[in-house]
Amino acid sequence: MAVPKEIRHTVGNLNNMLRSAGERYETCLTLGEVSRMEFGRFSDEILDDFRASILARFGRRGDDLIRPTENVVELGCRLQTIDQKEKPILRRVLQPGAPGAGRLIMLPGLHGTTWSFERLAKLIPSGPSIVAWDYPGLDPNGPCPTTVPEIAEIISDVENVAGSPGEPVTVFGFCLGGSIGHAALGGIRGSVKKLVVFDGHPVISASAISRMRWAASISIARKTARRGGWLETRLVRMGIQHLRMLAEHDPEPIDAEMTLIRSGSRLTLGPLDMDDWSPYVSGLRLKSLGELGHVDLFRHHCEEMITKYLTAA
Repeated sequence: MAVPKEIRHTVGNLNNMLRSAGERYETCLTLGEVSRMEFGRFSDEILDDFRASILARFGRRGDDLIRPTENVVELGCRLQTIDQKEKPILRRVLQPGAPGAGRLIMLPGLHGTTWSFERLAKLIPSGPSIVAWDYPGLDPNGPCPTTVPEIAEIISDVENVAGSPGEPVTVFGFCLGGSIGHAALGGIRGSVKKLVVFDGHPVISASAISRMRWAASISIARKTARRGGWLETRLVRMGIQHLRMLAEHDPEPIDAEMTLIRSGSRLTLGPLDMDDWSPYVSGLRLKSLGELGHVDLFRHHCEEMITKYLTAA
Protein backbone atom coordinates (compact mmCIF):
# COMPACT_ATOMS: atom_id res chain seq x y z
CA MET A 1 0.00 0.00 0.00
CA ALA A 2 1.37 3.39 -1.05
CA VAL A 3 1.69 6.00 1.66
CA PRO A 4 -0.67 8.93 0.97
CA LYS A 5 1.31 12.16 0.87
CA GLU A 6 -1.33 13.68 3.17
CA ILE A 7 -0.03 11.58 6.10
CA ARG A 8 3.50 10.73 5.06
CA HIS A 9 5.20 12.28 8.09
CA THR A 10 2.87 10.54 10.55
CA VAL A 11 3.43 7.22 8.78
CA GLY A 12 7.18 7.84 8.61
CA ASN A 13 7.29 8.16 12.40
CA LEU A 14 5.10 5.08 12.87
CA ASN A 15 7.26 3.02 10.51
CA ASN A 16 10.38 3.75 12.54
CA MET A 17 8.57 3.02 15.79
CA LEU A 18 7.20 -0.34 14.61
CA ARG A 19 10.48 -1.39 13.02
CA SER A 20 12.31 -0.57 16.27
CA ALA A 21 9.76 -2.60 18.25
CA GLY A 22 10.31 -5.54 15.92
CA GLU A 23 14.08 -5.35 16.19
CA ARG A 24 13.90 -5.57 19.98
CA TYR A 25 12.44 -9.04 19.45
CA GLU A 26 14.82 -9.95 16.58
CA THR A 27 12.35 -9.25 13.79
CA CYS A 28 14.33 -7.30 11.21
CA LEU A 29 12.24 -5.64 8.49
CA THR A 30 12.69 -2.88 5.95
CA LEU A 31 10.58 0.25 6.28
CA GLY A 32 8.63 -0.83 3.20
CA GLU A 33 7.83 -4.21 4.72
CA VAL A 34 6.80 -2.60 7.99
CA SER A 35 4.33 -0.25 6.30
CA ARG A 36 2.64 -3.07 4.34
CA MET A 37 2.30 -5.79 6.98
CA GLU A 38 -0.97 -6.20 8.85
CA PHE A 39 -0.62 -5.88 12.61
CA GLY A 40 -2.03 -9.39 13.07
CA ARG A 41 1.24 -10.79 11.70
CA PHE A 42 3.28 -9.30 14.54
CA SER A 43 3.71 -10.91 17.96
CA ASP A 44 1.88 -9.59 21.02
CA GLU A 45 5.21 -8.48 22.50
CA ILE A 46 6.03 -6.34 19.45
CA LEU A 47 2.57 -4.78 19.39
CA ASP A 48 2.69 -4.00 23.12
CA ASP A 49 6.02 -2.25 22.55
CA PHE A 50 4.53 -0.40 19.58
CA ARG A 51 1.55 0.77 21.66
CA ALA A 52 3.94 2.12 24.28
CA SER A 53 5.86 3.96 21.55
CA ILE A 54 2.68 5.58 20.19
CA LEU A 55 1.80 6.77 23.68
CA ALA A 56 5.30 8.15 24.24
CA ARG A 57 5.59 9.88 20.87
CA PHE A 58 2.04 11.06 20.21
CA GLY A 59 0.28 10.74 23.59
CA ARG A 60 -2.40 8.51 22.00
CA ARG A 61 -3.77 5.27 23.46
CA GLY A 62 -6.89 3.11 23.42
CA ASP A 63 -8.09 -0.51 23.53
CA ASP A 64 -8.92 -0.38 19.81
CA LEU A 65 -5.81 1.56 18.80
CA ILE A 66 -4.18 -1.31 16.87
CA ARG A 67 -6.47 -3.49 14.77
CA PRO A 68 -5.21 -6.89 13.49
CA THR A 69 -6.41 -6.34 9.91
CA GLU A 70 -4.91 -2.86 9.56
CA ASN A 71 -1.37 -1.73 8.76
CA VAL A 72 0.69 1.34 9.59
CA VAL A 73 -0.79 3.43 6.78
CA GLU A 74 -4.36 2.74 7.92
CA LEU A 75 -3.40 3.47 11.52
CA GLY A 76 -1.77 6.71 10.39
CA CYS A 77 -5.09 7.82 8.86
CA ARG A 78 -7.12 6.89 11.93
CA LEU A 79 -4.61 8.35 14.38
CA GLN A 80 -5.44 11.83 13.09
CA THR A 81 -8.87 11.65 14.77
CA ILE A 82 -7.79 10.15 18.12
CA ASP A 83 -7.50 12.64 20.96
CA GLN A 84 -4.27 13.12 22.86
CA LYS A 85 -4.50 11.44 26.28
CA GLU A 86 -1.04 12.08 27.72
CA LYS A 87 1.81 14.50 27.23
CA PRO A 88 4.30 13.26 24.58
CA ILE A 89 7.74 12.37 25.92
CA LEU A 90 10.57 14.48 24.50
CA ARG A 91 13.63 12.91 26.14
CA ARG A 92 14.19 9.15 26.07
CA VAL A 93 17.07 7.15 27.55
CA LEU A 94 18.08 4.63 24.89
CA GLN A 95 20.92 3.09 26.89
CA PRO A 96 21.79 3.64 30.57
CA GLY A 97 25.43 4.43 31.17
CA ALA A 98 28.08 3.75 33.76
CA PRO A 99 28.62 6.44 36.42
CA GLY A 100 31.07 9.05 35.22
CA ALA A 101 31.14 7.71 31.65
CA GLY A 102 29.36 10.76 30.24
CA ARG A 103 26.50 11.14 27.79
CA LEU A 104 25.84 10.81 24.09
CA ILE A 105 22.87 12.99 23.11
CA MET A 106 21.15 12.34 19.77
CA LEU A 107 18.97 14.81 17.85
CA PRO A 108 16.95 13.86 14.73
CA GLY A 109 16.52 15.68 11.45
CA LEU A 110 13.51 17.37 9.87
CA HIS A 111 10.26 15.47 10.68
CA GLY A 112 12.41 12.76 12.31
CA THR A 113 12.02 10.96 15.61
CA THR A 114 14.19 9.39 18.29
CA TRP A 115 13.04 5.92 17.23
CA SER A 116 15.37 6.27 14.23
CA PHE A 117 18.29 6.04 16.67
CA GLU A 118 17.35 2.76 18.39
CA ARG A 119 19.59 0.52 16.29
CA LEU A 120 22.48 3.01 16.33
CA ALA A 121 22.35 3.14 20.14
CA LYS A 122 22.68 -0.65 20.34
CA LEU A 123 25.87 -0.51 18.27
CA ILE A 124 27.62 1.90 20.66
CA PRO A 125 29.88 0.08 23.15
CA SER A 126 28.78 0.11 26.77
CA GLY A 127 29.86 3.17 28.71
CA PRO A 128 28.14 6.49 28.14
CA SER A 129 24.47 7.07 28.77
CA ILE A 130 22.71 7.47 25.42
CA VAL A 131 19.71 9.77 25.28
CA ALA A 132 17.66 11.09 22.37
CA TRP A 133 15.34 14.06 22.02
CA ASP A 134 12.18 14.63 20.02
CA TYR A 135 11.55 18.30 19.40
CA PRO A 136 8.88 20.19 21.35
CA GLY A 137 5.82 21.50 19.53
CA LEU A 138 3.66 18.42 19.03
CA ASP A 139 1.82 18.88 22.33
CA PRO A 140 -0.72 21.75 21.98
CA ASN A 141 -0.37 22.39 25.72
CA GLY A 142 3.41 22.26 25.74
CA PRO A 143 6.18 24.65 24.70
CA CYS A 144 6.33 25.75 21.05
CA PRO A 145 9.79 27.26 20.57
CA THR A 146 10.26 29.54 17.58
CA THR A 147 14.07 29.86 17.49
CA VAL A 148 17.05 27.51 17.64
CA PRO A 149 18.24 28.99 20.98
CA GLU A 150 14.80 28.35 22.51
CA ILE A 151 14.91 24.65 21.63
CA ALA A 152 18.55 24.47 22.69
CA GLU A 153 17.74 25.98 26.08
CA ILE A 154 15.00 23.39 26.73
CA ILE A 155 17.48 20.61 25.98
CA SER A 156 20.46 22.05 27.86
CA ASP A 157 18.43 22.88 30.98
CA VAL A 158 17.29 19.26 31.30
CA GLU A 159 20.70 17.81 30.46
CA ASN A 160 22.44 19.97 33.06
CA VAL A 161 20.15 18.50 35.71
CA ALA A 162 20.44 14.93 34.41
CA GLY A 163 24.23 14.86 34.10
CA SER A 164 27.36 15.94 35.93
CA PRO A 165 29.54 18.86 34.80
CA GLY A 166 32.56 16.63 35.35
CA GLU A 167 31.51 14.18 32.64
CA PRO A 168 32.24 14.30 28.91
CA VAL A 169 29.35 15.11 26.58
CA THR A 170 28.99 14.25 22.90
CA VAL A 171 26.08 15.54 20.82
CA PHE A 172 25.13 13.86 17.55
CA GLY A 173 22.89 15.82 15.20
CA PHE A 174 21.42 14.43 12.00
CA CYS A 175 20.75 17.08 9.35
CA LEU A 176 18.74 19.85 11.08
CA GLY A 177 19.76 18.34 14.42
CA GLY A 178 23.30 19.54 13.81
CA SER A 179 22.46 23.22 14.23
CA ILE A 180 20.20 22.58 17.22
CA GLY A 181 22.80 20.26 18.74
CA HIS A 182 25.52 22.86 18.33
CA ALA A 183 23.43 25.47 20.15
CA ALA A 184 22.43 23.02 22.90
CA LEU A 185 26.01 21.87 23.45
CA GLY A 186 27.01 25.47 24.09
CA GLY A 187 24.74 25.51 27.15
CA ILE A 188 25.48 22.00 28.47
CA ARG A 189 28.08 21.68 31.20
CA GLY A 190 30.70 19.01 30.55
CA SER A 191 34.39 18.30 31.07
CA VAL A 192 34.94 17.65 27.35
CA LYS A 193 32.47 18.69 24.66
CA LYS A 194 32.28 17.03 21.25
CA LEU A 195 29.88 17.53 18.37
CA VAL A 196 29.21 15.09 15.53
CA VAL A 197 27.03 16.32 12.65
CA PHE A 198 25.78 14.25 9.72
CA ASP A 199 24.90 16.36 6.66
CA GLY A 200 23.83 19.31 8.79
CA HIS A 201 24.17 23.02 7.98
CA PRO A 202 24.82 25.57 10.75
CA VAL A 203 22.39 27.94 8.97
CA ILE A 204 20.46 28.02 5.70
CA SER A 205 21.95 30.62 3.37
CA ALA A 206 19.52 33.09 1.84
CA SER A 207 20.56 31.93 -1.62
CA ALA A 208 19.93 28.23 -0.94
CA ILE A 209 16.18 28.49 -1.54
CA SER A 210 14.60 31.37 -3.42
CA ARG A 211 11.84 33.30 -1.64
CA MET A 212 9.30 32.33 -4.29
CA ARG A 213 10.13 28.64 -4.10
CA TRP A 214 10.14 28.81 -0.29
CA ALA A 215 6.69 30.39 -0.12
CA ALA A 216 5.23 27.98 -2.69
CA SER A 217 6.65 24.93 -0.91
CA ILE A 218 5.26 26.01 2.45
CA SER A 219 1.82 26.67 1.00
CA ILE A 220 1.69 23.25 -0.69
CA ALA A 221 2.93 21.47 2.45
CA ARG A 222 0.28 23.12 4.62
CA LYS A 223 -2.58 22.35 2.25
CA THR A 224 -1.49 18.74 1.87
CA ALA A 225 -1.14 18.23 5.62
CA ARG A 226 -4.58 19.73 6.32
CA ARG A 227 -6.10 17.04 4.10
CA GLY A 228 -4.35 14.44 6.25
CA GLY A 229 -5.58 15.61 9.63
CA TRP A 230 -4.61 17.24 12.92
CA LEU A 231 -1.50 15.24 13.73
CA GLU A 232 0.00 15.54 10.26
CA THR A 233 -0.73 19.26 10.24
CA ARG A 234 1.09 19.63 13.54
CA LEU A 235 4.14 17.70 12.29
CA VAL A 236 4.34 19.77 9.10
CA ARG A 237 3.90 23.01 11.04
CA MET A 238 6.83 22.03 13.25
CA GLY A 239 8.96 21.22 10.20
CA ILE A 240 8.22 24.58 8.59
CA GLN A 241 9.07 26.36 11.83
CA HIS A 242 12.37 24.43 12.08
CA LEU A 243 13.39 25.53 8.58
CA ARG A 244 12.55 29.14 9.44
CA MET A 245 14.61 28.82 12.62
CA LEU A 246 17.61 27.64 10.63
CA ALA A 247 17.23 30.43 8.08
CA GLU A 248 17.15 33.06 10.86
CA HIS A 249 19.73 31.48 13.17
CA ASP A 250 22.93 33.30 14.08
CA PRO A 251 25.23 30.65 15.63
CA GLU A 252 27.56 31.52 18.48
CA PRO A 253 31.05 29.96 18.55
CA ILE A 254 31.44 27.23 21.19
CA ASP A 255 34.48 25.54 22.73
CA ALA A 256 33.99 22.06 21.27
CA GLU A 257 35.69 19.67 18.87
CA MET A 258 33.49 18.79 15.90
CA THR A 259 33.35 15.99 13.34
CA LEU A 260 31.37 16.78 10.19
CA ILE A 261 30.27 13.63 8.36
CA ARG A 262 29.26 14.14 4.74
CA SER A 263 27.33 11.65 2.68
CA GLY A 264 27.68 11.49 -1.07
CA SER A 265 24.32 13.18 -1.62
CA ARG A 266 23.67 16.61 -3.04
CA LEU A 267 21.81 18.36 -0.23
CA THR A 268 18.56 20.25 -0.75
CA LEU A 269 19.72 23.07 1.53
CA GLY A 270 22.84 23.70 -0.53
CA PRO A 271 26.55 22.78 -0.52
CA LEU A 272 28.16 21.86 2.79
CA ASP A 273 31.81 21.67 3.74
CA MET A 274 34.19 22.54 6.57
CA ASP A 275 34.19 26.25 5.81
CA ASP A 276 30.51 26.45 6.77
CA TRP A 277 31.18 25.18 10.30
CA SER A 278 34.74 26.35 11.05
CA PRO A 279 33.76 29.75 12.57
CA TYR A 280 31.54 28.08 15.17
CA VAL A 281 33.73 25.41 16.82
CA SER A 282 37.20 25.27 18.32
CA GLY A 283 38.32 22.30 16.24
CA LEU A 284 36.95 20.58 13.15
CA ARG A 285 37.56 17.53 11.00
CA LEU A 286 35.71 16.23 7.96
CA LYS A 287 34.83 12.60 7.24
CA SER A 288 33.48 11.80 3.78
CA LEU A 289 31.25 8.78 3.19
CA GLY A 290 30.78 9.26 -0.53
CA GLU A 291 29.19 5.85 -1.07
CA LEU A 292 26.42 6.59 1.42
CA GLY A 293 23.26 8.53 0.53
CA HIS A 294 21.73 11.08 2.89
CA VAL A 295 18.65 8.97 3.68
CA ASP A 296 20.49 5.63 3.64
CA LEU A 297 21.99 5.91 7.12
CA PHE A 298 18.87 4.81 9.02
CA ARG A 299 16.57 3.68 6.21
CA HIS A 300 18.97 0.98 5.00
CA HIS A 301 20.71 0.07 8.29
CA CYS A 302 24.07 1.70 7.56
CA GLU A 303 24.61 2.91 11.13
CA GLU A 304 27.81 0.88 11.48
CA MET A 305 29.52 3.37 9.18
CA ILE A 306 29.39 6.19 11.75
CA THR A 307 29.71 4.47 15.16
CA LYS A 308 33.47 5.01 15.36
CA TYR A 309 32.97 8.77 15.05
CA LEU A 310 30.51 8.78 17.95
CA THR A 311 32.75 6.74 20.25
CA ALA A 312 35.95 8.58 19.38
CA ALA A 313 34.68 11.94 18.20
